[in-house]
Amino acid sequence: MSMPRAVLLTLLLGATACGGDKPSPAKTADPVKAAEPAKPAKPAEPASPAAVDRSKDPAFALKQDGDRYLGPVRDACPDGAHSAPAPKVAPAVADDKLRLELPFGGCPTWQPYSVVVGKGSPLPFYVCVDPEADKCQLAGNKTWLFDIGAALQANSATEVTYSVPAGVH
Repeated sequence: MSMPRAVLLTLLLGATACGGDKPSPAKTADPVKAAEPAKPAKPAEPASPAAVDRSKDPAFALKQDGDRYLGPVRDACPDGAHSAPAPKVAPAVADDKLRLELPFGGCPTWQPYSVVVGKGSPLPFYVCVDPEADKCQLAGNKTWLFDIGAALQANSATEVTYSVPAGVH
């Protein structure tokens, strides 16, 4: 049984358009020569700092005083955290505590915020935020208190100013 010429041409043109005119590497390659030696498994890379679960670390435990959260004062942002934009509500200082209204997701698993203070009067500070600490959608703002009494006293300061040093992200 012979194929009509139009069908034969269509099949040949289709095969040529799809690379059918070239030999398949699988058909011409020698399977013994093509096999590569087994590569040793790569050691597992350490988790990125942002992926670290700090929920059981006492240094990052959530602390509350009524409906306000108590945040830590640190020397630098923890690994995985970055500086946050300046708070929209002006910071306040009362009883040696820095009071900030900060965004809140509603289900933090560890301390999402910390404050880093500098030197001078007014006392410069910036806020660090760990984006992995609270995975819920923002539910508004919450009041956070940070005990900066020692830094206020050491710098003879009574006021604060939000200031992120160059090179801090």
